[in-house]
Amino acid sequence: MSENEGHREGKLLRLFCGLFLLLATYALSVGPATKLAFAGYLPRRIVNAVYEPLNLVNGTPFETVRIWYLQLWFPPVYTGDIADGERAR
Repeated sequence: MSENEGHREGKLLRLFCGLFLLLATYALSVGPATKLAFAGYLPRRIVNAVYEPLNLVNGTPFETVRIWYLQLWFPPVYTGDIADGERAR
């Protein structure tokens, strides 16, 4: 392996890692952005447009992961007395 090939492989690895981090940050930012949209700080139509590509996972096993992640940002709502422990259905 020549020195030039090793340098090229290092560049490709950095490019791949950078792209992975960028996509992971994009996917993980859907939770806070959605919460801000529901609170009225961001326009919902803009948030829907920005995260529309994530709908490509609908119907795949990744959809359950996405739903689970969004539920982390939106805990279940309790009704009545908290001591009762009844959840809204």
